[in-house]
Amino acid sequence: MDTSTYRWHAVQIAIFIVAMWLFLNIVPYLASAPIAEVPAEISAQMPNGCPSVFTNHTKYSCFWGGPLSEHKVKVGVMVSALLLLWGLFIFTALTRRGFPILKWARRRTRGDEPSGATRPNKSLERMRER
Repeated sequence: MDTSTYRWHAVQIAIFIVAMWLFLNIVPYLASAPIAEVPAEISAQMPNGCPSVFTNHTKYSCFWGGPLSEHKVKVGVMVSALLLLWGLFIFTALTRRGFPILKWARRRTRGDEPSGATRPNKSLERMRER
């Protein structure tokens, strides 16, 4: 088998891993609020010096990364990288590199069908037989 196919498999796996890592790092910034904007009973439960609070399934925890308002450029770069990786993943899938994501994008090995030959369409013949 062609070794370049395996390289594209590795590239797609790496894209998936890095994209998931980026996504899981972006979500806390989007769900966090500055400590000054949360109710007093929640901010009293947080440790001293906590810059923002992250809400996860109705549980509050301190998010030491800080609120989104202080890290707009950092989050923007991460979102841009995530979109770029997502586009690269879709490009490799649609151009039949790496894993066949779509049914019609599956790779055919050489020699499966002679060049220029197509399978005859038998659907009309079956309809006439009925």
